This record gives sequence, C-alpha cells and structure tokens, in this order.
Amino acid sequence: MSDGTIPPVGVATPRLRAGVRALISGPDGRFLLAHLRIAGLLGGAWICPGGGVHPGETDEVALRRELAEETGLTSYTIGPHLWTKTAYASFEDSEGEGYDGQIEKVFAVRSEHLTLNPAMTPSELNAEGLEELRWWRRADIAASSDLFVPRILADLLDQLATAGPPAEPLSLIHISEPTRRTPISYAVFC
Repeated sequence: MSDGTIPPVGVATPRLRAGVRALISGPDGRFLLAHLRIAGLLGGAWICPGGGVHPGETDEVALRRELAEETGLTSYTIGPHLWTKTAYASFEDSEGEGYDGQIEKVFAVRSEHLTLNPAMTPSELNAEGLEELRWWRRADIAASSDLFVPRILADLLDQLATAGPPAEPLSLIHISEPTRRTPISYAVFC
C-alpha cells in the first residue's frame, strides 16, 4: 500500500474502521488505560480508552462520546494528535459490521479528575470487551508482564516525557497474527 502499511495476507483492500483513543494523564502523572478482552488473545490487553468514529462525527466529538461512555470523564483538555495506529485484526463492531482492522488517532488528554463514572453500565462495558479501567504509572507499565497496545507504550511515554509531543503524529502499525499468542507491534517514526 502506498502509505507503508502492511495489509493482512489475502486481503487486497482491507476494510478499516476509523477510531480515536485518548492517552489520558492525570494530575498525579498516572495514565488511564482500559483492559480490553480481545478474541483469540489470552489475557486481553491494556489500551488507551476510545473506540470507533460514527458516520458524521468529527474526531473530537467521537473522542468526547467514547470517554463519557467508557470513563465518565467530561472535564478535560484535548491536546495534540500523538500517533496514528493502524491495527490489522478482523473484528465486528457493536452493530455487527465486519472490519479487517482499525486506523486509530491517539490524542493527548489531560484530566484533573481521577474519579471514574462511566455512562455505560458494567454489563454494557463488558459486552464491548472492556473489563477494567486503571490508572497506571509509567514505571509500572514498563515493569508489567501484561500486554499493552501499542507494545511500545512505555517507550512512547518516555519519549513524551523527555521530548514532548512529536511535531508530526507518529505512525504505528499493529499486526495480529492468528497463529501467535500475542500481537506484534511495529513502530514507524515519520
């Protein structure tokens, strides 16, 4: 493909859903991550909260909707677009639409509030695969044996701490192979 991404084997033109995610930092320097149950992936993964962009939504509207639904956070500052992650893994959204992956824009978000009160009920969140929300310290992410997506999240947090946000969003490619127990992440720094 011309943008340097690698489509899954056997998929000539992958059907990719647009998504948005938030790298949420709190006043104490911790980051809010969601534990997502992922079909075929033992133990799931910790990801930045967010989800799909509905037709007609802007990235900001979608991000605010997703954060209200999943976290209950409504008072925060949306900062720069940090990276775009192209994730190749077949899935169906909550409406039953099938996709070959998702192109997610990840934005820096700063919240002064640590209390979470999702608009969605626990059963609604569980139906979407979201099992837990947790505030993490960067050092705990680096030391954990849990899976984080992107796999290089601790390194990206280090880069943000030392150099600040990138001048241009980074481009990350994430490929899930059905024969592997864990996905492989590739980072392409553009």
